[in-house]
Amino acid sequence: MMRKIIAMLMAMLVLLMAGCSAPAVEGDTATYFFPSEEVAHEGTWLTWPHKYADKQAYYFGEAGIDAEVYVEMLEPVWIEVTKALHTGETVHIIVYNEQEQTRVENLLLENEVNLEKIDFVIMETDDVWMRDSGPIFTLKDGKDLAIANFTYDGYGNAIEPELYAKDAQIAANIAAQKGFERIDIDMVLEGGSVEVDGKGTLIAAKSSVVGSERNTGMKVKEVEEYLKKYYGVSNIIWIKGLKNEDITDGHIDACVKFAEGNKLVTLPYDDFMWYCSETEKDWKTVTNAVNAEGVPYEIVEIPLTETFYEELEDYGCYLNYYVGNEVVLVPIYGDVNDQVAMDIIAGLYPTRKVVGINCLNLALFGGMVHCVTQ
Repeated sequence: MMRKIIAMLMAMLVLLMAGCSAPAVEGDTATYFFPSEEVAHEGTWLTWPHKYADKQAYYFGEAGIDAEVYVEMLEPVWIEVTKALHTGETVHIIVYNEQEQTRVENLLLENEVNLEKIDFVIMETDDVWMRDSGPIFTLKDGKDLAIANFTYDGYGNAIEPELYAKDAQIAANIAAQKGFERIDIDMVLEGGSVEVDGKGTLIAAKSSVVGSERNTGMKVKEVEEYLKKYYGVSNIIWIKGLKNEDITDGHIDACVKFAEGNKLVTLPYDDFMWYCSETEKDWKTVTNAVNAEGVPYEIVEIPLTETFYEELEDYGCYLNYYVGNEVVLVPIYGDVNDQVAMDIIAGLYPTRKVVGINCLNLALFGGMVHCVTQ
């Protein structure tokens, strides 16, 4: 009994320690910095797919499958991602309950994953999009990690509120469990809707940040104030993007990436106009972009798949790759352009191993490898 009381008190203490600072930019005198994805990092966060979400949730209903089949379709991606990443960093895996932790542990052992490099966190979740609902770690005052807790509202309330209520608490729950300071920010933002170069520049599509019911009533300059403050940038590049094209309203992390050596990675013109925008102005904005010092980026183009996948009603995209400490995880589809994309990306990251992750099933549910990592 005494142990339970002590445990409860400790949990309350952690929650108090993880309390938020001022929710608005005004009054917050700290400085923040969000590094480039290529910078060496302690670990990567994943939410393991599970069968416990409401079976009426949008991804089950639209796909016409039950939860067990959903897990069977997606789990191979998580196994391959974990296996590729864990030799170079800790992989933090959110599992729904203790039963799931035991199941996933056994699954990873069967696939020769060293569990000493795995940190399991038990937490109830709704979905798998860690990039969007997970913690955005920022460096506070140049020394301390904190979680910039932007509001997650299910992609501008595109999903019924009860179907993302648990995911909306992921960042706060991680702050409480791990003892990170949490900065609550009164602005809606998904992690996949911005990309940064780590040297003062951020790029985003207005369609997924200030459109489609996100941040209604906020002016672009007000949104920029938050982005500049908590991402530590001075130069923001906006494209219009594609509102209502998908549930994300055109997240930038499948259209534009920054890479080492002042490079900007995007799609060729025709692919960009199909996949990322409805206006040629956006293409010109991207290809004429300059960094925070006013220097133009070197443009690198990676095509979409040659195949048009009827089940996706789209081509496959390779831009949604993820840079780990030792590897770069690239979504592949069994297409002739898989190797083309991996070769280009290998040239961008010559010190890292490029690992293809088959994301055809994952793309059916609306994302790729970058969307499920944080």
